Amino acid sequence: MFIAQAIAVFFGVLVTIKSYDEFRHRREPLIMFLFWTGLWIGVVFIALFPHIALKLSTKIFGADAGFGTLFGIVTVFGLFLAYRLYIKAERAERRINKLLTLVTTKDVQNKQ
Repeated sequence: MFIAQAIAVFFGVLVTIKSYDEFRHRREPLIMFLFWTGLWIGVVFIALFPHIALKLSTKIFGADAGFGTLFGIVTVFGLFLAYRLYIKAERAERRINKLLTLVTTKDVQNKQ
């Protein structure tokens, strides 16, 4: 269980730092920074206090539903990959916008 907790805390801290860096350099809006930070705080909280998550899942899904360490680790990796894909897509969108701005500016200058 300790390994799963360490993995969750590691990725939680890593994503929070990366998200803050993106926000600080104005590459990520405040709402996305708050979303990712809140999400990873929740993931770390569940990893550090699994008994609370177990009680909650038992109330929601019934006594037969186990949370499972493997499922938790897979979820953490999946969230981390989702964050990284979001950052890559956001950067690609910014580059495309910058490129289109340059192309249209050159077209306007050539027509004049």
